[in-house]
Amino acid sequence: MLAWRSLCSTICMAQTARNISEVIAWQLANEQSDLVFNLIQNGPCTRDIKFCDQIRDSSGAVAPLIAEGFARFTPAEFAKYLRWAKAEITETRTHLRKGEARDISLKINSRRSGAYPSES
Repeated sequence: MLAWRSLCSTICMAQTARNISEVIAWQLANEQSDLVFNLIQNGPCTRDIKFCDQIRDSSGAVAPLIAEGFARFTPAEFAKYLRWAKAEITETRTHLRKGEARDISLKINSRRSGAYPSES
């Protein structure tokens, strides 16, 4: 928990971004969403529609949550939306690992593409 508070403090004390496209976390969230989309679009996991829907929804929710928090202007509200975004990243990581356990080719492809979010 301390590390997360430190991250939120660092973000809030960092140089102020003028618009959402300057926020690195938002840029990375969009990149992750694209990687996950490409991962599920091609390959054996396309047969599991529910899995694809769940991982697409969780990975696709991160950038919009960061953007909405950014638009709220107050550090407390921004931190709340960042916590929700972190939860979506954790959900995405869980889905990736579940898919990895089901099919070895998903494991190989996801590690190569960098689709796994960092463990921090």
